[in-house]
Amino acid sequence: MKKMLVTTFLLSVVMACNDKCCTDIDLDIQLSYVNTNGEDLLDTNIENSIKSGEINLYYLINGQKVRVIDNQMDRPENFNVSYSEYFKKNVLHLVVSHHLDENNQSITFLELKQNDTDTIKCSITERGNVTFINTVWYNDQLIITNQQDGDHAVITK
Repeated sequence: MKKMLVTTFLLSVVMACNDKCCTDIDLDIQLSYVNTNGEDLLDTNIENSIKSGEINLYYLINGQKVRVIDNQMDRPENFNVSYSEYFKKNVLHLVVSHHLDENNQSITFLELKQNDTDTIKCSITERGNVTFINTVWYNDQLIITNQQDGDHAVITK
């Protein structure tokens, strides 16, 4: 009887997790910042570096610039900075706005230091239960096209 219950439970889980039930939303991008000398500006040991505490994220929602803070989340401000062994530098991981305009685009404002705000515009594709970033512009400069997992853009400041 115990074996039958486990089998029934597993079958129920498999049936519940078919392609039609689950939603996959991938709105993360990865950015690195370097100065004109190629130095990692997210490295706090570099002069004039960008510190996590100086970063603020805002979403454009119904024409209003709204600061992102959700203390219920693991990353309340929807970003974090960590060292990437793959890229051999620090990377800013952030979640762009999911609030879309009529062209399926979103606007995210990234304040790196007080009075230094950059604009990230993303073209977002929704296919059934999957939502993902297709194209990214940083201050109107195209930086990512047909985003793939692990894509990463380097911004010179």
